[in-house]
Amino acid sequence: MLKYVLDHHININFEDTNGKKFLEYTIFNKNESYIKPIIEHYIYDVPFIIQMILFSKNRIAIPSRQFKQIIHNEKDKLHITKDMYFSSINNGSLYTLKQLWKIHDPLELQKLGMDGDYELLTSAAKSNNLEIVKYLLEKGVDINEREKHGMTALIVASIIGNVDIVKYLIEQGIEINAQERYGWSALMYASQDGNEEVVKCLIDHGINLHQKDIEGWNALMIASKNGHEKIVNYLIDCGINVNSRNKNHLNSLMTACENGHREVIECLVKHRINVNEKDKYGTTALMFASEQGNVDIVNFLIEKGAKVNDKDKHGWNALLNACQNGHTDVVHCLIKNGANIHKKDKNGWNALIVASKYGYQEVVEALIKYGANVNVKTNEGRTALINAARNGYTAIIDCLIKHGANVNYKSWAGITALMIACEYGNLSSVQCLIEHGANINVRNEYNYTALMIASRNNQIEIVRYLSESESNINQKSEEKEQWSTLILAAQHGNEEIVEYLIQHGYNINKKCSRGCTALMVAAQFGNLNVIKKLVENGANINDKCKNGRTALMYSIKYNHDEVSKYFIEHDASVNDKDNTGWSALMYATRNGNLGLIQYLINYGAKINESEKNVTSPLIIASEKGDIESVLCLLEKGADVNIKNKHGQTALMGASRYGYCDIVQYLIQNGANVNALNNYGYSSLMYATKNKHKDIVRYLIKHGANTIKFSDYIKICFKSLV
Repeated sequence: MLKYVLDHHININFEDTNGKKFLEYTIFNKNESYIKPIIEHYIYDVPFIIQMILFSKNRIAIPSRQFKQIIHNEKDKLHITKDMYFSSINNGSLYTLKQLWKIHDPLELQKLGMDGDYELLTSAAKSNNLEIVKYLLEKGVDINEREKHGMTALIVASIIGNVDIVKYLIEQGIEINAQERYGWSALMYASQDGNEEVVKCLIDHGINLHQKDIEGWNALMIASKNGHEKIVNYLIDCGINVNSRNKNHLNSLMTACENGHREVIECLVKHRINVNEKDKYGTTALMFASEQGNVDIVNFLIEKGAKVNDKDKHGWNALLNACQNGHTDVVHCLIKNGANIHKKDKNGWNALIVASKYGYQEVVEALIKYGANVNVKTNEGRTALINAARNGYTAIIDCLIKHGANVNYKSWAGITALMIACEYGNLSSVQCLIEHGANINVRNEYNYTALMIASRNNQIEIVRYLSESESNINQKSEEKEQWSTLILAAQHGNEEIVEYLIQHGYNINKKCSRGCTALMVAAQFGNLNVIKKLVENGANINDKCKNGRTALMYSIKYNHDEVSKYFIEHDASVNDKDNTGWSALMYATRNGNLGLIQYLINYGAKINESEKNVTSPLIIASEKGDIESVLCLLEKGADVNIKNKHGQTALMGASRYGYCDIVQYLIQNGANVNALNNYGYSSLMYATKNKHKDIVRYLIKHGANTIKFSDYIKICFKSLV
């Protein structure tokens, strides 16, 4: 392959689709035997040598500057890249590195600002090659160079664990206390990775034991966290502060307990670390150990004086930590050593409530055995039973009730365990609670029953079970519950539940206190599938609520176009009016819904009907500045001079609110520019009062009367014209 490339004078600097050259692949694949032939073939070749001989033979003097340029041009025949240096270092090929250096000195390129920083020494340290490290330093590489994360070669060598490179770099004068961008030093990295020899070497050469990173961690804390007992012991023997803490006041003992390192813990305690120290949040070493569930460590700490009832800033203690994580043996240990099972945190949670929430049956049983109150409640009234019911822990539910838990207890807002189980869809909890006597028909402060809550949350299996349970105990649902359950299902789009309730005799047209039916509520929320189910089963499509609104009006009001079209296509009355005199078309116009305006008119909606003279669609569109709706309504035959109950016309509304384009269009379509409302105001007066200069001029141009102006309007008028 190489012979072919050389014999055919192939461009050695050609790059493939990956941007790589032949020489790069040669170095990457460790083909050292190719390097010298390539260099000799392309640099200082026969023509070059002959030229130099001729210069010498003919005694042609070449100025030093010119000779340097000739040599530079010769070397440039081979394009050496940064990656070539890195490949040779990573491969541990000192020979290749030396050959490349002969062609181009990367330090010179770096000085010239070419090709960026090379980071050669850190790469050499990472490759674990002392000879290359020595060569680079001999060539003048900066011993304190840093890679992109701020690491020096010493830090890298400490991570790798190469004590020979570490020693050599220190002997050559590298900055021993250098820290990378997060504040970690060589000692911290060596302590983290358990490199004992490196740790001893660094300390022997005077590294600062007490350095901390940006979060306040030192080598002792790091070694303790990672379980390196020998390094912990050595650091302490060398004088590091055993009680040092980070920015969160976490100390070495806490980190060791959090990670379960028994030997480190014993070492720290032996050196008299404070076992009851607290971090920023009030957490102690015992709390960390209890959370992790290591009963041996918990026992050891208690023997060494750890306080079992200490609390953090939130009132949380070691027992609560153990209960939250289901560590039964730790729970027993803590209680036997004096932990108070009745202690609560700031939110009123105690051990039993916590264990019930997370479903740890053995812990719950143990706590009850030790005398825990099964009916104790949190600040918001939550009990252990409610927690268990929420998460479907039937064994715990059974255990709590058998030991006296009140199955019908009401917490905040009158919520029972049964209601919580219905809300979160735990059928097994529902069944268990009912078997233990839970009252199905009890209501919360919002007057909801368990059945309503299940219906609202689309829990079909629970709805079925509750309905069947009611039948079994011969209790007929109140009518109020019937409509509430159906309406809640309709509101939340629970089609399956709606169908089930209809099939079981729920009154489809029953109304709520506002006079709304399930159909109207579904229309407000745009639940088309539920609407179809209700209509198919006989829901009155034209029924009205206490405000006189129909389901169609609600769907239009809340911009549910598909629902509105469905109602219109299924014979909904398009000309009904609510108690304020508004029609479906007026609601569509108020929303600027041009498509629905056209749809309603096509199905017979009256444009000019003005019962009680409340308003008209044209007036609404004009006052909103909706030019497209105005154009549509006029094209469909809207009376341009129709008045509302105050005598207002569309032109007055457009003039008042400054919609010049609508003013122009209305006048072009015959609007009376001098019409007066019930208070004697004209379009010109409104435009003048609101300082719409362009409209004032346009109205005057088209015959607006300027005589009947009040003094105030006259002053405004003079300022505009």
